[in-house]
Amino acid sequence: MKKTVLFCFIFSSIFSFLQAQELVPFGNQLSRRPVSNIDTKRDFIITKKYNIPGLTEEQTEKMSEFKLKEKKQLLKIKNQLAEKKARLHSLQTADKPDMKEIYKNIDEIAGLIAQEMKIKSDCIQQIRATLTEEQRIDFDLNLEERKLNKSNFPK
Repeated sequence: MKKTVLFCFIFSSIFSFLQAQELVPFGNQLSRRPVSNIDTKRDFIITKKYNIPGLTEEQTEKMSEFKLKEKKQLLKIKNQLAEKKARLHSLQTADKPDMKEIYKNIDEIAGLIAQEMKIKSDCIQQIRATLTEEQRIDFDLNLEERKLNKSNFPK
């Protein structure tokens, strides 16, 4: 019993330590580094996430503003999407499903997904407008890579 408790304590301690560090892209690998100052972390995240060399402080601030605005808009849509999907599940599992209502709900979900994609596209275009031509090329080249490796970057 004591060995089991000790093992659980050691395992949870190691897990907690690893969670306190964040994954950071380094070359083609992910490495761990301790979490540091918030401003430095934000600049690091924006620079590494978008992989854009030579960002100015003004560009970084504008990009942060654009991302914040995007997140606020997406939060509303994601909440609505969750409600619509829950409603769809309820409609589909009813004893006598109403297909017209199910189709209507599916169309509403598709509309919300389209809105989400438009908001994301607007944000990308706003970010591109703040970049120099060289930065824009780097941003565009890495756009698909960021989409594929989205889970590898810190938020």
